[in-house]
Amino acid sequence: MSKLNPGLLALISTLAIAGCRGDDPGGSEGSSSGSTTAPVTTTDAPTTTDPTTTGVDGTTSGTTGTPTSGEPDTTTTDNSGNFLTTNTDGGTTDTGALPNGSACGSDDECVSMNCVSLVGGMLTFCADCNEDTDCVAPNTACSLSPATQSAMCTTGPEGSTCMSDDACMDGLQCEAVIEVPIPGILPNTCGECATSDDCDMGTLCSPVFDLMMFSGQKECVEPGSVENDQLCPEGPDGDMVCMSSHCTDAQIQGIITVFICGECTEDTDCPMPGQTCTPAMASMTGFSGSVCS
Repeated sequence: MSKLNPGLLALISTLAIAGCRGDDPGGSEGSSSGSTTAPVTTTDAPTTTDPTTTGVDGTTSGTTGTPTSGEPDTTTTDNSGNFLTTNTDGGTTDTGALPNGSACGSDDECVSMNCVSLVGGMLTFCADCNEDTDCVAPNTACSLSPATQSAMCTTGPEGSTCMSDDACMDGLQCEAVIEVPIPGILPNTCGECATSDDCDMGTLCSPVFDLMMFSGQKECVEPGSVENDQLCPEGPDGDMVCMSSHCTDAQIQGIITVFICGECTEDTDCPMPGQTCTPAMASMTGFSGSVCS
């Protein structure tokens, strides 16, 4: 199982075998013991010594095709329509396809034929889907869960990862929760808005994201409703959504810039004489807004 590289991001810290049994082979030649009083005529198929009973109607009853005692059953089920083949003398023969959750390098290595790649290829795993087009029904999104190393088709609810608005439920938009300069680090998610213009009744568009759970979306929130240490949008709307009226920036590993509600923007915002404004901080475990100290 792939593991995240802790020096970059820890943001991003199933097959029933079906088929019909094939024709069983007959018993092996030479399985009879003792001498015979008449020669045995050999045909293209080996004779069988399995006990059978012939009825008056000429039909034969009893078990046929069973190997003689002491010989292993090498019957193979033809599951050409499946990814696995069942071999009864050795259990299941793996054809090389990897199950969901396994680390992978390409689609053809996976049973599902879908290899998810995140963080620039640093986290990969087989899953039900790796893009929205793998999901057939309309308004379905390929929803990723790096925490459990899975991805499946969903109805595109809030927070579901997505590649386009079409994958999201009606009324939701597919947007980046946190702007990342490197493609492939964080996927977009279905949310209520892209900007505050999409919000009604004076509410503002603000990002909500949980780094450890790798979940989030953009939501329409009331002005002054976002607590300290929570994300806020860049620009004037940022200060407006924060209870403290202070939304300042911080960086994760010097790569990703986020904006966080905090106590201050500069020293003069601190209530006590001699206090200084300590800038906001962001790490791979969470966000911390600016503080007066």
